Amino acid sequence: MAKYHLRRSLIIATVAVALPLTAVSVGVGSPSAAASVAGAAAPATGPSATSAPATGPAKAVVPANAAPCTNTNAVCAQGGEYTLTYIVTGTGDCSWTANIVWGDGTTDTVDYGSAGFTEEHTYAQPGLYNVSVTGSGESTDPDTTCTFFPDNVEVQVPLSCADTYQTVVTVHGGDDNGLPQLDTDTVTLSWCTDGQGHFQILSSKQVPTVQQSGLSFSGAQIAFLNFIGFTFSFTPTTVPAPTIDNEFTSATTTASGFTFNQQTNLGPLLSLVLGRVPGLLWEELLAVVRSGQLVRLNNLLSQYWSTVVAGFQSFAARNFGLPAWAADFLLDTGIGQDVDLLTDGAKQWIATAISSLEALGNHPTLTSVVNAVQSATKKFAAAIIFTTVEWTPQITITVDSGPKSPSVAPYTGKTIFDFFVEDPIVSTQLTCSC
Repeated sequence: MAKYHLRRSLIIATVAVALPLTAVSVGVGSPSAAASVAGAAAPATGPSATSAPATGPAKAVVPANAAPCTNTNAVCAQGGEYTLTYIVTGTGDCSWTANIVWGDGTTDTVDYGSAGFTEEHTYAQPGLYNVSVTGSGESTDPDTTCTFFPDNVEVQVPLSCADTYQTVVTVHGGDDNGLPQLDTDTVTLSWCTDGQGHFQILSSKQVPTVQQSGLSFSGAQIAFLNFIGFTFSFTPTTVPAPTIDNEFTSATTTASGFTFNQQTNLGPLLSLVLGRVPGLLWEELLAVVRSGQLVRLNNLLSQYWSTVVAGFQSFAARNFGLPAWAADFLLDTGIGQDVDLLTDGAKQWIATAISSLEALGNHPTLTSVVNAVQSATKKFAAAIIFTTVEWTPQITITVDSGPKSPSVAPYTGKTIFDFFVEDPIVSTQLTCSC
């Protein structure tokens, strides 16, 4: 393992010194983390790691093959070496002892005064390390109170990459009626190894797609499903980034956080039914509209809607005259829900139809009445859109075996009738032998 060469300053603990008239504090990484002195009305803000970084001897340039840090909650010790710095401000004097646990099995004890201290540490292996500082102190001045503030921080030491790879994992999900690749989730990850049993995922992204109509058999099927009211999408439209967990003897990324959905719009199906449902005595309906008999109009429309629903149910039993594969698709989505929605929507539809008929005025024609009723029916049906979750992918990929393809853990599969998820397709390529 090559020695790492980079300094990284970190204020990792806080020391506060309280004088009779002076408030003193020290920042931990940022001014907002400064500790206040008990009894002080307005504690002063001490220097932060960015405003007063520790200085020391220059380090060698970071190797070009050094991997980036991926843990945003950790201090990045690029190169493996960083500097732990205590900065104390104010007057007064204290005598301190700090115990440092570096997280790699080593510890240090540091004695120091109000000037603080700087302690360097070099990690021999890449990884995530929990560093903690504890200790105690006392004042050398009887009028001064010293308080020790312990702290801890996570440090990430990334790899020096010997070989870098790109892996693409593709998982298809779809209906078994000729649409096996209706929905697809593709996860692309870049990862590297130092050749000594350590692995790090450098980046990971997921791209979900929905098959669109096109010049193919399945594309023509999708176009037909769109025509009869079925569309497909994923939510949210902004896809969450996969999580990355670098344990360094292995590395894992998990892509999840979205769903593939099917939207059903009853409008197109109901339009097929309207031309086949026996009509009422339109003349009677015309007379009622002209006379303005609202109660009788309500009853006639209720009878008409019952006829529409019955016709829809009967037509559905005959598969709407659709091809067998499309009829099977309808059955898989639970067509009975559609009939229930139409039945429960009677009052809403009647209100819509009455509004359309009243807009005709006092002298409607038979044609205008028929058009108004059918238009209200289509408008109402087009508003009945319900969404079914087809698939909630969760794809977990682990790298722990050198140049061999990463492994894909079991993922969520079937979520609705006859929706199937195919085995993942894994492709890995060497992108750099560094």
